[in-house]
Amino acid sequence: MSGVYVDGAGIYVECDDGMLFLAENHDNGVYSINNGKLNPERSYRLNIELDGRKYQSAYSNPIITPDIDDVFWIQRGER
Repeated sequence: MSGVYVDGAGIYVECDDGMLFLAENHDNGVYSINNGKLNPERSYRLNIELDGRKYQSAYSNPIITPDIDDVFWIQRGER
């Protein structure tokens, strides 16, 4: 994968009740956030801080989807 990797950013998810879920930087621009199970009654937004600048998404509610119980594919013949 080519591109510009950004390390050292402050990244976190913010709940509308003030709770913060901080991201962990794994190098090469990879970050992860362990936020557990989000409450669909609350709103959340993503915050990124880098080089003295702040970026912030709009608040949105989590979308509850059914569990994935099966994954399959059909291989087609040569074309």
